Amino acid sequence: MTDFHGPALDEGTSRGEVMEKLLEGYEKEAARKILISSGIAVDEGLIQKARVIMKAWSDAFDNANEERTSVSAEHYMILVSPRLYTAGSRKAARAAGKVAKYKAVWDMAMEVLGSVDKDFVGSVSAVAVTHNFKGSPHIDKQNTGPFYAISVGDFENGTGGVEVECR
Repeated sequence: MTDFHGPALDEGTSRGEVMEKLLEGYEKEAARKILISSGIAVDEGLIQKARVIMKAWSDAFDNANEERTSVSAEHYMILVSPRLYTAGSRKAARAAGKVAKYKAVWDMAMEVLGSVDKDFVGSVSAVAVTHNFKGSPHIDKQNTGPFYAISVGDFENGTGGVEVECR
């Protein structure tokens, strides 16, 4: 709580209590705009296709999470568009190879994104793919541009979601 100049919390304070105190402090100190959105509905056929592709990816994925070890996920990878690098460079070749290896995942992501925002598809720089991701409120210093998030799986009503703040 020192970030919000509040009282220290006991070691036994539950995660929920910590979050409540942080959000109270955050609300008092930070002038931030809160937007609430239900998201954009994606065609159920595309969601089913995405579930099949993601299941195949997670079943066959041979790299648990070596790309960003601070992320808590059973599987994690980033596919970067080769166009971000100088044509013919090693980085471009490596990115192209990885996108080719996981072409079904990349193509599915572009298809789903294209179904809700055709204009954005042409400017996608990367796709982060996770399986059993567990996150908490944080400031994402590595992903600062516009982005979309999609989650496919079996969820109870009212659980999960992505929260993003704007300044």
